Amino acid sequence: MNKYKSAAEKFVTLLLIMERLRQNCPWDRQQTNASLRRYILEEAYETIDKIDHQDWHGLAQELGDQLLQIIFQSAIAQEKGYFNIETVIDHISPFCQVRRDRPVSWGFRYGRPIRVFGPNFICPLG
Repeated sequence: MNKYKSAAEKFVTLLLIMERLRQNCPWDRQQTNASLRRYILEEAYETIDKIDHQDWHGLAQELGDQLLQIIFQSAIAQEKGYFNIETVIDHISPFCQVRRDRPVSWGFRYGRPIRVFGPNFICPLG
């Protein structure tokens, strides 16, 4: 059984909720990428505060708030034809790349140590 199935289902539910909010809620509908800028910064500071105070329950809440901002920004961008949430996911890290041609192993690539986490995922170590 896939241990991430529940998380994937919840993520899809979040996307559907945002779609509904953008269609039916006047406040959500009037927001733009620019109008939400302050919330991104606010959530970042609140997240840092939770880490500094080792408030792990609060950290989970703040990370959820950050995820909401990512979903909100992506929904607006999709409506404008700029990009969508899949594009965001595809850009998660320029250092960890999806690869189809690598076996599971420790090794070096371009003179840098790497750990291959599976046939499709490589991440530099240093």
